[in-house]
Amino acid sequence: HNHIKLAERAAKSAVDSAERTNKVLESLAKEMKDPASHAEVLPCPDPPPCPSCPTCAKCPVCPAVSSSSASSYNPDNTYTHEKKWLAVGMPTVPREENHLGKTLQSWLKQLPVHDKDPLYDDVVVVVMNMHGPGHKWFDEAKAKYSHPHPQSRYLKFVEQDYKPPDPTNGKQDRGDANHPGNRVRKQTRN
Repeated sequence: HNHIKLAERAAKSAVDSAERTNKVLESLAKEMKDPASHAEVLPCPDPPPCPSCPTCAKCPVCPAVSSSSASSYNPDNTYTHEKKWLAVGMPTVPREENHLGKTLQSWLKQLPVHDKDPLYDDVVVVVMNMHGPGHKWFDEAKAKYSHPHPQSRYLKFVEQDYKPPDPTNGKQDRGDANHPGNRVRKQTRN
């Protein structure tokens, strides 16, 4: 008899919960249908094409055009102020496919191109070459996204200039599931 009462209470509780959920969903649906209840969301415009001349009047990164934001950016890929709202570290090593280029393209599509946007010039993606010389995709990206590219302000390309010491003195072993090999130890040191 107690089991029946417990089951009845559980069923009533589930029905009550479902009714409350339906009321919330109905309320949200009404808000979504009412255009005055929320602001219109406009799509972001496509970024402008890369200018051919670094002093062109259309260039959004030239100091003569955008004095409010250009003060924090230098064409030599350095920043004059350290504090950004968001800093993203992106270590990279060579791969057969250009994953780095695809990733950077995806990031840059999401970053603002207009100085009225609150995140304009307040995000930096630090791309770090963990391989050293001969990283084809890193070199390509660095050349492609350098000044005068309109979104070069968001990227900082750096090379790893410190090689942490190897406690195994360069032992070239494959390792296994319980003992890391040379490649895993190198990634850990990086």
